[in-house]
Amino acid sequence: MRAILFIALLPILYVQAAWSHETTQTCDSAAAKQPAIQNARSELKQKPKSVDARTSLADRLIEVGCYDEAVHVLEDGVKLSPTERNFQTRLKTARSYVGEREFLEKQPVAADVGDAAFLRLQLRCKQIGDQQACDQALASKPNDAALWAAKGDALLQEKRSRDALQAFTRAQQVATSFPQATSVDLTSRISTAQALLAVQSPPSIVATPKAIVAPASQSSLRTAVAKPVAPTFSNVEPASRSN
Repeated sequence: MRAILFIALLPILYVQAAWSHETTQTCDSAAAKQPAIQNARSELKQKPKSVDARTSLADRLIEVGCYDEAVHVLEDGVKLSPTERNFQTRLKTARSYVGEREFLEKQPVAADVGDAAFLRLQLRCKQIGDQQACDQALASKPNDAALWAAKGDALLQEKRSRDALQAFTRAQQVATSFPQATSVDLTSRISTAQALLAVQSPPSIVATPKAIVAPASQSSLRTAVAKPVAPTFSNVEPASRSN
């Protein structure tokens, strides 16, 4: 009986836990106090189970850089709806921004703005598979095998096996030609891309064309028709015949 009662109370407990996060976890940014975000918080308070209300608040928090609060809002959403992809994808993005911020905070002060920008692009490329960030980072360091491998990983996630294979192959070429600070496992990546490509683009079977026989002309048909043979008669009696 107690087990049944506990199961019945689970949704209520999840809602209470979600609301406790939303009331205690706030962003210190002044931008988070803008009316649009305050309204989104109020709406989520009224509808804690609403997917639209929760994703709307999370999106607005991410836009103004309140990544920690966005993570909490989305984590509570995952507790309420574990299979909701809108929560999962946004949570991955928010966590990546938190990781990016923490990573950059641990780095020594960049010599110039360009170094800091590259570190950010490198992190986004390797951590969350941002293809645009990969391309921009590779424009600065085209001989970085790890960046090429990260780009291939991002392409492979999108099932773009042919493009991923090209990126992994390029990474292999770069790793062979230029000394790399860190080694990257490219063999397994290439094998995975090749296997996926074989599934997506199986070799086509080309049928051998049959010889085309031209239709016979009317004259050749007339010639091919056998003419009737007229019977022949003879007055010579067979030798075996007797009178």
